[in-house]
Amino acid sequence: MRQLSPLEFNLLVEAEQEAALDRNEQMAIQAFFNAVGANAKKLKKPTDIYKRPSESELKRAENSNTIDKKLEQQKALEDFTKQLDLSQLK
Repeated sequence: MRQLSPLEFNLLVEAEQEAALDRNEQMAIQAFFNAVGANAKKLKKPTDIYKRPSESELKRAENSNTIDKKLEQQKALEDFTKQLDLSQLK
């Protein structure tokens, strides 16, 4: 095994920490679904607890996120250009 540079090691540690947080989050979600399922009286199928979003719903959510991000970027650029001193360009 080759030695890792400090940057590579740091990135590896951060990735492992993120993966551990993701695993914990998934376990918490599973525990929630188990609790809901155990305490519910009229649950008959898994879709009563969770319905997977369709492709169109995912695309719509993705599009709204990209639009929001673009608006935020545009506002940030407008704010930045307002701060510039363009009087020196003459």
